[in-house]
Amino acid sequence: FMVIGSVTYLTGQQVEYILQEKDIFFWQMNVQNFFAENTRQAELEKAVKTICAAIDEKDLFMLTTTPKPGEKMLNLPEIGARLGCSVEEVSKILSDTLTETARRVLLETNKFDGIYSSGGDIAVSLLQRLGALGVDVRDEVMPLAVYGHLIEGELPNIKVVTKGKKEKTRDT
Repeated sequence: FMVIGSVTYLTGQQVEYILQEKDIFFWQMNVQNFFAENTRQAELEKAVKTICAAIDEKDLFMLTTTPKPGEKMLNLPEIGARLGCSVEEVSKILSDTLTETARRVLLETNKFDGIYSSGGDIAVSLLQRLGALGVDVRDEVMPLAVYGHLIEGELPNIKVVTKGKKEKTRDT
């Protein structure tokens, strides 16, 4: 089960690539609906219901808020100004809504042996929502991507691969 909330251009390209290469059930949440409680809940429920209804159709599922190449990215400062909150608070609304949706799908379907998450804030939010203490990291599968198992929580020992982002420094 892929849970992708990273908003980098590269992640958008990676999503596009894997959708062309693999047979994946793809669900892109409408993030414009995340900023009012009633529309956020409706968007979450729609995603959970749709994915759960299709659970026997595919082996791979992707739940994302990541715009595909060519799609407009959210302007977080603009949304924050409109809502009267910080960019960090807007980002938290996005990650919490995506990961609560993922949590509900994982628990209601009990189908998945593993989770792939992209976006450091997505991984943290997903761990918190699942009540996990952390990830028992077994290996780095590629630079900035680690593999392990959840420690405790609602899905103890489920396999996890998570991809972070290299922070830019003055030297890079």
